[in-house]
Parts: sequence; C-alpha cells; structure tokens
Amino acid sequence: MKKPLRGTGRPGVAILLPPRLLGGYVFLTQELLLLAGTMKARSLDVVNSRLFDIAILSHDGRPVPTIGGLDVPATAALSDADAHEVVIVPAQFMPDAQIGALERVFIDWLERRYAAGALVVGLNAAPLLAKAGLLDGRGATGLPSERTLFARHFPAVRYTPSKPLVVDGRLITVSGINPAVDACAYVIDYCFGAGVSQRLLRVALTQSLPSYEHMAVWAAQYKRHGDAPVLAVQDSVERALAHPPTLAELAARAAMSERTLSRRFAAATGLTLRRYVAALRVELAAFLLRTSRMTLEHIADECGFASASALSHAFLAGQGCSPIQYRNRHRPDARPDARREPAGGGGTGGTGGTAAGSGEGAASSGGRAGK
Repeated sequence: MKKPLRGTGRPGVAILLPPRLLGGYVFLTQELLLLAGTMKARSLDVVNSRLFDIAILSHDGRPVPTIGGLDVPATAALSDADAHEVVIVPAQFMPDAQIGALERVFIDWLERRYAAGALVVGLNAAPLLAKAGLLDGRGATGLPSERTLFARHFPAVRYTPSKPLVVDGRLITVSGINPAVDACAYVIDYCFGAGVSQRLLRVALTQSLPSYEHMAVWAAQYKRHGDAPVLAVQDSVERALAHPPTLAELAARAAMSERTLSRRFAAATGLTLRRYVAALRVELAAFLLRTSRMTLEHIADECGFASASALSHAFLAGQGCSPIQYRNRHRPDARPDARREPAGGGGTGGTGGTAAGSGEGAASSGGRAGK
C-alpha cells in the first residue's frame, strides 16, 4: 500500500453517503474499523487506538436520510475531501441504470479518486461502480436480484453474484446479507496485513463461513492484480483444493503454455503455483481446525494432503505449531494467553507469508499429485 497522505500516519477511509442510502452499512462499517483498532492495540481506548482516519462524506456535507427515515451525519462534503486511500461505497435501495444529478456528483468524485490510486470497495454497491464505468471489463459481485440489471445495462461487467467477494485490482465488490465484515477485513488486510484482519474476523463473525467463502476472502490478498486468466486459475484451484487440476489442465483452460502460465502466475501473485496451493492448504486446515471437530486424517484428506503426517509437517512450517496445539489455542474455552499467536507464525493470517515461503516442499512431497 502507498504511504498515507495525512500527518497522522493513518490511512484515510472515506465512507460515502449516496442517494437512497441503506444506512446500516455505514454505521457497521465505521464501527468494525474502530473495533479492529482496539483489538490490535489490546485496548479499550477507541480514539487513540484507531487504525484509520474515517470520513463520512455526503455531496454537500449535510446529513443524508436513509430509506428508514434516519439521518446519517456527514463529517465533510465530497468537494472538501480528496486524499483518501480507501473509498467504501454502501448499498443503495433499488438501484437502476439511470444516473440522477446527485449520483453524478458521486460518480465524478469516485472516478477522480480511483484515478488517483484509491482502493474502492463496494458493499452490494456494484451498480453505482458500474455507472461510473469502473467495472467495464472487470469482475464484480453483488446481489442475485441485480443480475438482470447487469445483463441489460452493464454487459461489459463480469457479474458473478455467487461469489462472496471479488477482487479485481483496486476494485473490490462484496455481496451478501451483510458484507461489511468481509469488506472491513479486506481493507484492514490491505493496509495492515492478514494477522490484524483475522483478529477482526474471529470476533465479528457470528457464524463460520463455509470453507469456500472463507478461502475466497483469505485468498483476496493474492488477487490485487488484473490478470484475468490468472484469476480464473486461482478460482479453479480454490474450488478443488483436495484434488486440484494439474498444471497442464490449468494451462489448457487458460489457452497458454505451462511455462507461460507459471511465469504469469508468479508475476501476478508473487508466488509459484505450487507455493500458492501449499499456502491455501495450510489456511484451509487452520480454518477446519478452528471451526470443526474433524479428525486430522479427515482434514488432511479435505485439504489435499497425502496423510495426517504430511498435514502436520506443513502446518508446523506454516503456523509454527502442530495442528493439535493450534486447535487447543482456538477452542472457545481456551485461556486468553493460550490463544496468543505462535512466535513466527503470525496467526491464521500468517499462512499467506510463512506457509507460502516454506510450504513448497509440503505441496510437492506431502500433497497429492496433480498440483
């Protein structure tokens, strides 16, 4: 992430208040970002533990009514705010393809901020981003009920509402009944790393994500590139981690040679395909250890490891502890000091760096063939 633009040293987050606002997105997003700061600092001091400078922006700096009749106060007008690294766009009630006068103000501002390098996050807000032209030729997700809207009016957008989160460069769209948790976790990961975002997810989620949705959120840190064939390969691997396609099969699907795919994959993600698979497997194993009572043998099979021993070897390299130690630390009744992340492991979020760096051997010798 680029250097913050303000004197506080904190990244700036702008939460927009567009017309026909669904206000719950605004309040929850703001409070989740504040919560993450208190968790990182292990403090109850909300003000001094802030991770971000948060601005709530309306078109004129005045409060904006929600569809429920409540007024959401703004901290500034769009015209007075032009130096935010992250822009969060909440959902609107019954979006359509028309661009009203107020929407035009937001669209023009969004275009300028994106051109200046901001990360733009839409919370069921793909229609407004599409009207701004930001999603042309890109992938996006949102509500299934808006599929027809996109097919008719925004055919250049690869709209896949079945996905919980889509990352296409600096454009992130999140879907669901309440996408704020996933969106905030991504923003925190983008600015401060996966370890901090995972702390928020552990506290804020009221129920465990299905394993595929969890992996989609976790793997987003490796999808900030714009290489569509590589994104498709990543999606294929995530969906079939127990028995992933071979390199030859993936290359054929991408219509390129194995050598070209390997080179483009490494350039886009920073990892070889083999290391990427290894990191995914360790992360999925950590998720299953936290959220299920599955045996190590069952987890090994689910994640694509050849045996429980291979799982243990890869997990120790990636997390700095054995699977059993990890599960014990993350039991609901575990003592607070027992839940501290292992030295050098970086918690669940650490698998992206540690496992990727050391897990290649696990992927090649401990994993199943066909990676």
